[in-house]
Amino acid sequence: FLRQFDIAVNTLTNDPQITAVSYTAGDDNLPNPGESFSLTFTVANRGTAATPFSIATTSLSDFLSVVSGDATVNNIEPGAQETATPITLHASAENWRNQEAVIRLAFNNGFHIEERDFHFTLAAPEPQIIAFLVQDADGFLSPGETANIAVAIKNLGEVAASNLSATVYSFDNSITFPDNSVTWTNVGVGETVTSNTTFSATLANGVTPGRQIALRLGFNWNGADFATTVRLFVAGEVTPNVPSGPDEYGYYAYEDTDLGYTATPSYTWQELDPEFGGGGGEVHVVNDDSHFQVTLPQPFTFYGETYSSAYICSNGWLSFGTATIPEFRNWEIPSPIGPPAMICPYWDDLISPADTEYPNDYLDFNLFTRAEANRYIIQWRTLNNGGMVNGQINDDYCVFQLVLEFDNEGDDDILCLYNDVHDAGASTNFSTVGIQNEPHLIGLGLSYAETYVPSASPLVAGKAIRFTTTPPDGFLGSDEPVALPTAFALHAAYPNPFNPSTDLRFDLAKSAATTLKVYDIVGREVATLIDRTLEAGTHSARFDASSLASGLYFARLQSGQHSAVQKLVLMK
Repeated sequence: FLRQFDIAVNTLTNDPQITAVSYTAGDDNLPNPGESFSLTFTVANRGTAATPFSIATTSLSDFLSVVSGDATVNNIEPGAQETATPITLHASAENWRNQEAVIRLAFNNGFHIEERDFHFTLAAPEPQIIAFLVQDADGFLSPGETANIAVAIKNLGEVAASNLSATVYSFDNSITFPDNSVTWTNVGVGETVTSNTTFSATLANGVTPGRQIALRLGFNWNGADFATTVRLFVAGEVTPNVPSGPDEYGYYAYEDTDLGYTATPSYTWQELDPEFGGGGGEVHVVNDDSHFQVTLPQPFTFYGETYSSAYICSNGWLSFGTATIPEFRNWEIPSPIGPPAMICPYWDDLISPADTEYPNDYLDFNLFTRAEANRYIIQWRTLNNGGMVNGQINDDYCVFQLVLEFDNEGDDDILCLYNDVHDAGASTNFSTVGIQNEPHLIGLGLSYAETYVPSASPLVAGKAIRFTTTPPDGFLGSDEPVALPTAFALHAAYPNPFNPSTDLRFDLAKSAATTLKVYDIVGREVATLIDRTLEAGTHSARFDASSLASGLYFARLQSGQHSAVQKLVLMK
């Protein structure tokens, strides 16, 4: 068969294209905040006639100024390329790593002017806090104590950081800072270095040991603020008899052994399985590695979001978002995979208690639910670890309940009860206990791979755990007040690689018209996630690529004069 197509043919006589660029700048030949740098372009002639060009440069980024923007390029034959004379730019110091800069180049051959926009990113240090090192005899900052603290950081950026300093602060009123500055002489690329000075901190009397305090470090380099990093600092010496948390949102976990706190739970079991003397519940028949959706008796608030339904999985978890895969492979919390907004009373590869012929893991079994006044109970009675322990068939029950406690004020509470526990499976990471928010960026995990956080004790029969935002003392939670961002930033997408959706989170330092769009590898727009004016603050958007093919995509955030681009990998 013969088919007729329209073929685009370039008939422009004047069609310059930038094919390469080199930088001349400082010691690293990279464009850094706070310095001037030169760019030398390689220009190809995609037109039909030989021509020289003069080039005029305009900055499209408010933090970027043109020092010397006129350049020339010699006569270029069609299909050939030549090197232009350099231009010089200056980036202001108040910028950060990977901030996108844009310039416009006007190519003039004496007859026509063609404009080309060129995008590049700034290179800078990126400090990651590795550890807080308390300089006293026991290595802890105890309630009522003042101590000096050093900070170990790692430089994840492309540029060495000399004469780096930071200011330490926190919105948690359990800690104050008599001296809140700390410095590093030099931190090379990829190096981990402990500060050459210390800051001092005082922990208030009455603070619960084990409390996690969000310390924020505002970093200064080349005389300008360029990065803010947050890391949790643990107050005092942690023992299994104190609550765990809070996480970055403000959730704590209280066990029945954490005595003396108003939120400490007690173990009270109400059997739902009729075969074991229970009743009054709804029966849900499930298969191995399956889940089902339920409508909740009333709205439930979790990590600040309110939900009217939930998914319950045979593998010991509940989620408030759409569960596309009934995950049997448990992970550490926050986890790289799993459904959104997840509660894990006992996340493991669980199977029917009637399954006695491994690997016959296709038998149906029952889960039970019951709605009560301000409570919703879910009960599992299963075998764990796919029915095997050390190569032998496992016939020990795991019997546990998840209870949603409707408080009708703020975030609701979560109660986990354990009637019988046999946490087995060294080769499959045992079980996971904990909670995590919708994008899995914040979570409070108590155990994974038979490893417990220092403030948690092992699972045993007759144990109770309550997850709540009720604090153990009278000090302000680590998530309040919410500070407005001081700089524009596009954070790493999570998850990435992803399938089928990923969450993009970004900071705006001021209100501006904002767009967040996704493009494929050839530059075609495939999704517009945001296109409106946004207020200063932290925002997020979800990119659902269910209808797209696997491959590389690019998310581009534009807000006012600021922009940033991030690679996204869709793997189906």
